[in-house]
Amino acid sequence: MMNTSRSNLLNGSNRKIPSVIYYFILFFLWIIFSFNTSNVDFLTYKAIYEVLPFLPSSENLGLEPGIALIMRLFSKTNLSFDIFFMAMGTISIILLNEIIKKYSINKTVSILLYFFFPFFLDITQFRNTLAYFIILLGLPFLIKRKILPYIVLVLFASFFHISALFYLLFLFCFVKNIRNLQWGLLIVSLAAIILRPIIIKLVSFLPMGYKYSIYLNGTSFIVVSMVYIMLVINYFVSIRVSQGNMELNDKFNFMNNNQMDFTELVPILNLIIICSIPLIALDIDFFRIVRNCFLLNYINLSNSIYKGKLMKSTVGYVLITFVILFVFSYFFLYMNQTDSVVLKILQNNSLFN
Repeated sequence: MMNTSRSNLLNGSNRKIPSVIYYFILFFLWIIFSFNTSNVDFLTYKAIYEVLPFLPSSENLGLEPGIALIMRLFSKTNLSFDIFFMAMGTISIILLNEIIKKYSINKTVSILLYFFFPFFLDITQFRNTLAYFIILLGLPFLIKRKILPYIVLVLFASFFHISALFYLLFLFCFVKNIRNLQWGLLIVSLAAIILRPIIIKLVSFLPMGYKYSIYLNGTSFIVVSMVYIMLVINYFVSIRVSQGNMELNDKFNFMNNNQMDFTELVPILNLIIICSIPLIALDIDFFRIVRNCFLLNYINLSNSIYKGKLMKSTVGYVLITFVILFVFSYFFLYMNQTDSVVLKILQNNSLFN
């Protein structure tokens, strides 16, 4: 009896330690995000924040109506921009926690990978961050095939960043013939890479097209081809990772229904994300659409390990996924923006200072 009690006590302690580490990291991320006082776009947003209350309600200075309304409300109550940004950071971290808790078995692994990439970019692009966190929280609508609530959620998210509208394409997950969808998306995306100079010229013929075409320099053929190849590899690999997760769950029964549904959904969403290639071919800034879904893959990876156990057939695929994610993080953050983004955020924090 004493041995059984001691064993239960040790097992309880072993479960609590990862949770303590996870919440410590989450708290650390909250401090970095909410108390940041300078980043690439900080001064721009601060200037907009201070001007908005004096402009007509129809003038949002290029911001989406949702975020503009919140800015006006904070500004009119004489709260500083630092307080506003702290609120945005706090909301973002709360949403992040809800997403990870809902779907991840190994929460610490998920949040550590997220911290490495794209956390620092999410701070500088907080509108986009709020939008895609809202989308990820709405995945149960896709899982339960609730089309109208999901559409409403996406439209709501677009009030914070217009790029959220792309994720209406996630409704493709309801297509019954996935194989036809797979080859259709792969071929169309490949054609977009080849035809991107023509597409950019066609944009100029659209209403107000010239206004937008001047911002579309077109992504280099090598870069967009690399992104396409990596996304295709990631899609096929994620199929095997998800299969391995389900096989591991069959042995140990450690996932709940939400987590099993999530595991089956991730590969399909990775396929649909390849639809972003035509946009990325027009402008590399659209890579944020891909980056926003890294958290899905982090959680899926974290669920491939249970109590130190991993399906042998899955090990290679898990490693390939890690390589893909780290390659993207290097080229889209650490290669050119370590000083201007990462170090600038870490060096400018009201608590640290």
